[in-house]
Amino acid sequence: MRDGLPDALVRKCEDGDAAAVAAWLDGGGSINMRQDYGSDAVAAGGFQAGENGRTLLMVAAACGHEHLLEMLINRGATKSTQSYGEHSQPGNSALMAGAAKGHAPIVRRLLAAGAQKELRNGDGQTALQLAQAGGHAECVRLLADPSERRAAVRAAVRRRSVSQPQHVGFAAAANPLARWRRCLPCLK
Repeated sequence: MRDGLPDALVRKCEDGDAAAVAAWLDGGGSINMRQDYGSDAVAAGGFQAGENGRTLLMVAAACGHEHLLEMLINRGATKSTQSYGEHSQPGNSALMAGAAKGHAPIVRRLLAAGAQKELRNGDGQTALQLAQAGGHAECVRLLADPSERRAAVRAAVRRRSVSQPQHVGFAAAANPLARWRRCLPCLK
């Protein structure tokens, strides 16, 4: 039998089942216990295949479950723990997973709770860089320093309008400036 978070519990967390997670914790489960994948496991969104050591907070952040994230923070989950990849390189934190998936409310809450935005994964990327790569302007705005915010958001918007036009509709794909104009309020 493997040590670590039970796979069934991780699936419940991925589904946003706060009651099941709370029951496991109330029954003596450790809030910062890590998942041990084994050889046949597949990683959820925001994590790389083969990445081990996810916590419940990381899973909730990657899946965008605000209610579950709030419960875990209130129960004392560690905010800046990182998973680990091959050769024990650092993987993504909860903040990185939320930023990579574009979950701005998750990023906002983790920052308010004290998550470290300077952490880097095994590829040397921060949460800000993952948000920029995904074209998630609101997450970039939350993570960027005020002096760099405007340029960082513009770069994320440009990347998203060029790399993912299928998500913005025909009119916006035909006119990338239309999407940029809609994002002007988040540049303030």
